[in-house]
Amino acid sequence: MTVSRPFRSFWLICSILAFIFVARTTSPEVTMSRLDSLRLEHERGRRPLPSHRVMMSMLDSLRLSQAISARPELDREQVLDRNIEPENYVVGPGDELILILWGEISQSFLLEVTPEGKVLVPHVGEILLRQLTLAEARDRIIRKVGKRYRNVNISVSLTKIRKFRVFLVGSVNLPGTYTATAVDRVSMLIDQAGGLAPGASRRNIRVTRQDSSTVDADLLRFIVVGDLASNPYVVDGDVVTVPVRVDSVGVFGAVNIEGYYELKQGDRISDLVELSRGLVRDVYMEKAELVRSQEDQRGAEHIFIDLAKAVVDKDPEHNLYLQSDDVLLVRHEPEWHPEYLVEVRGETVFPGHYAIEKNKTYLSEVMERAGGPKLDASLSEAKLIRTLYEDNPDLEFERLMEMPVAQMSDDEYSYFKTKSRQLHEVVVVDFEGLFLKNDKSKDILLKRGDIIDIPAIRKTVNVNGLVNDPGAVQYRSGKKLGYYIDQAGGYHSNARKSRMRVIKASTGQWLKPSKVKRIEPGDIIWVPEKPERNYWELFKDLVSTTAQVATVILVIDQARK
Repeated sequence: MTVSRPFRSFWLICSILAFIFVARTTSPEVTMSRLDSLRLEHERGRRPLPSHRVMMSMLDSLRLSQAISARPELDREQVLDRNIEPENYVVGPGDELILILWGEISQSFLLEVTPEGKVLVPHVGEILLRQLTLAEARDRIIRKVGKRYRNVNISVSLTKIRKFRVFLVGSVNLPGTYTATAVDRVSMLIDQAGGLAPGASRRNIRVTRQDSSTVDADLLRFIVVGDLASNPYVVDGDVVTVPVRVDSVGVFGAVNIEGYYELKQGDRISDLVELSRGLVRDVYMEKAELVRSQEDQRGAEHIFIDLAKAVVDKDPEHNLYLQSDDVLLVRHEPEWHPEYLVEVRGETVFPGHYAIEKNKTYLSEVMERAGGPKLDASLSEAKLIRTLYEDNPDLEFERLMEMPVAQMSDDEYSYFKTKSRQLHEVVVVDFEGLFLKNDKSKDILLKRGDIIDIPAIRKTVNVNGLVNDPGAVQYRSGKKLGYYIDQAGGYHSNARKSRMRVIKASTGQWLKPSKVKRIEPGDIIWVPEKPERNYWELFKDLVSTTAQVATVILVIDQARK
């Protein structure tokens, strides 16, 4: 009986659909075996139709996708700090691997490492993986399986990480036994134990392996520089010992974080600088001082270090090993990029900060860069304020600061009060002569921190104190002191005219009226109050004094007779 080509194609498509349905509802091994049989039957018959070849290719893809879908997901409870490196990860009991075969045979197997360090592969047998890295275990499995299954692709992957016991002892808050995984580091285990106890070491933690080998953990270095090798992974049966902190060394000066740091055997000067978060920008690299206590503890040895060779080049001759109680003193570069700035305030075109050169820049240069004084600038009241005057300190004022006021003479006390009112030193400069008359002899060199204050012209004179109407009086050129007193309502009945003073706006001097050549804008006229007097007491004192004088005269007169 001859079957027509359309019917044959229809039957083939129905068969493929039935196989796909069966493939989704049966185990991968059974379905793949049946599909392989089907393909062999067609290959032994006549040449398949083009549509049949397409369906066979689709079935190959289906077999591979089913093998991959059978792969279990990685345990979601495992939080990794980075990808597992097959060359470093050591396989151990409890790890789970997946073996996938595809090609002429498509199968997958879950392989769990036994307590003896072996995996059992169906149709292959036991494979010993004890103490092998993941990369080595993968190569061994592929080599063994490849001998049994020819012309297939083989993949081995880690799907589940084992859990094991680790012992934590020493200076932690909760020592004991803890569950860990092969991707847990020493710091994570200490966190589980409630952290380090007071006085615990952070740099000399010891990890002892089952084979009695040891690994050191330096958690301070791990935190400061991010060195993962200083925070190693734990493995099965590790004993992590946290000792107490014993030895320390100090570093002070031109480093980012000064202080004392725990000493670890083998530390050098460069290690201490690294723990202090490095050197600051203005460090003096040519000479640092290492102070080392002598063995008798009665003296100290001073060793001078070239930091460039010790820290940058790590020259062993200069990068010395450290000893307990060593102190490294790192100096700042003298005059390193000081901020040679001055400030221009007030009535200039461009007020603000200006850079100067040490012992080279004059007042006139900066004022020219600031656009010069404005038309309403009061040059008579302009000031040059020196905020940093350590070059010429006032030794007399410093002496008076240490002296009780009761022990000062009147002149000393007057000087002390005057200097106390001055926050900064005012440098005498003739601004009018320099900028109005262009007299260069009045120019002056500027220093770092100087303030050039150019106020606006004040058109008033302040009359304060015991006048009838104190306040600001409009300035009139050429007017005398009496004019401003009259404008302020005249003297009060209790005014003490003899003690009246004029405070000059340009210099801040207190002058008697007889010493004032002219009243200028901004000047202050101060009229003090008469002191209160008890005339009865004055009368009694006068009578008493008169009686004493009369008695003295009488005694003298009697003595002459």
